[in-house]
Amino acid sequence: DKISLVSKEILTQLLDALLTNRVLNDSEKASIEERTTVTADKARDLIDRVRKKGDKACEIMIEHLRTIDPTLSSELFDPSAQPGELNVFVSCDRIKCVFVNFCC
Repeated sequence: DKISLVSKEILTQLLDALLTNRVLNDSEKASIEERTTVTADKARDLIDRVRKKGDKACEIMIEHLRTIDPTLSSELFDPSAQPGELNVFVSCDRIKCVFVNFCC
């Protein structure tokens, strides 16, 4: 089950990576982290923010997810797809579905 593969640790690593790549700034990261204790709500907030930043931001998030959790990303995306071959908004939606415990 894909849902069981998602953890608070993955989300934390993803937030840190997106901060490093300047997809998020310090206040956005802090806002997401402090929002609630529910990981699904934090993930929803993160993905909504990244989607609003456009295709490039989504691509960066997807690539970080591939690095952080190759098992999860291989279940979400075609493992042979290269950057730029993904429909990034659809891909962001698939990440959101998994993180917030919905079925796509």
